[in-house]
Amino acid sequence: MIDFNGLLENIRMNLGLDLPIKDLQPYDNPNLPRYLGRIYQLRSGTLLNIDVLFAVNMEKKVGSITDLSRQQELLTKLSGRQVVYVFECLNRDTTARLVDRRLAFIENKKQVFLPFLLLKLTAEDHRSHSIKKLESLDKWSTVVVIRQLLKGDQAGLNGLQLAKTLGVSAISASRIMADLAAIEICQIQSSGTAKVMKFEDRQSLWKKALPQLKNPVTHLVNLMNKPDSLILDAGESALAQQTSLVQPDQQTFAIYLNRPQISELKKRSVAGPTLYRLEIWDRDPRLTADDTNRIDPISLYLTMRNNPDERIQIALQDLLKTVHLRADE
Repeated sequence: MIDFNGLLENIRMNLGLDLPIKDLQPYDNPNLPRYLGRIYQLRSGTLLNIDVLFAVNMEKKVGSITDLSRQQELLTKLSGRQVVYVFECLNRDTTARLVDRRLAFIENKKQVFLPFLLLKLTAEDHRSHSIKKLESLDKWSTVVVIRQLLKGDQAGLNGLQLAKTLGVSAISASRIMADLAAIEICQIQSSGTAKVMKFEDRQSLWKKALPQLKNPVTHLVNLMNKPDSLILDAGESALAQQTSLVQPDQQTFAIYLNRPQISELKKRSVAGPTLYRLEIWDRDPRLTADDTNRIDPISLYLTMRNNPDERIQIALQDLLKTVHLRADE
C-alpha cells in the first residue's frame, strides 16, 4: 500500500515538485461499484483549486489501458472531479499508453503526468534541472479557444452545452473546461447549479493562448484529382483569398480523416508538382470555420506561421489584422 504522505514527500525529494494538495480526505460514495473499492484507495482533495480524486492502486498488477480509461470516466462521473491515478511502479509501455490517452497519473518517486495542468515531470528531468510542460493545448481545447477568439460563443457555456458544440461526451467536456481553467485560459464560475466558462478580453486571451496553439496539420498529400470529400480551402489558396497574395497554381484543401482513411488516401499520393494538395488535420476544420468554405483565419495562421517566405509572412500579418489580432501579442 502506498502511504499518501510518504508519496508527496517522495515527489518532493525525487522530482523537486511540491504538489499543493489541500483538503485531502478519504472519498466515499454509496454508488461506487465494489470492485473499484477493491482496486483503489480513493482520496479527494484540491490541487491548485481544482477538485481532484486520487485513485491509489492497491493491486500488484496495473489494469489494461482500456480498463483504466473506463474506470477513469466512471470515477469522474461519480465524483465530478479530475481523476489522478497513483501507482507504485509502471513499465515503459504502460507509461506511454497512459500519456497517449492523457490519463493523469503519479508514479511513486519517478514521475508525475497531469495533463489538466499541462505538466509532465520525471525524476530524470529533475536531475537535469528541467521541468517539462506539455507544449500545446489538445485539439478540443484549441477549438474552444479559437471559437472564443473569433465568435465569442464559448463564454457562458456549461459542460453539457460544450459537449453538444464539440460533439464529445459530457465527461470529456468537463475535462476540457478543467484543463483550460488549470492554465488560466478561462475561469470556471457557478451559474445556478451549473459550472460555466468565463474568458478574458480577446487580446488578453490571444496573448496567453498563442504560445500553446499548435499547427493542426498532421499529414500532407499531393493529388492529381480534386478530393470529393468534405473539404475546405486552406494554405496559400485560402490566404490568397483574404489578402493581396497571388493565387498559387496548386490548390490546397483541409480535411479531417480517421487512420484507415489516411492510409487509403496516401496510396493516391504522388510525388512532384500536382494541382491539388490536401492537409489532413488532427481535428475537423469545420468546427472553427465560418460559411466561406475555407478554414478560419487563426488556424490558417497556425498552419503557415513557420513558412520562411517573406511574402507569406506579410500576408499572414494582413490576415490577422482582418480579425483584429497581431502575431506579436
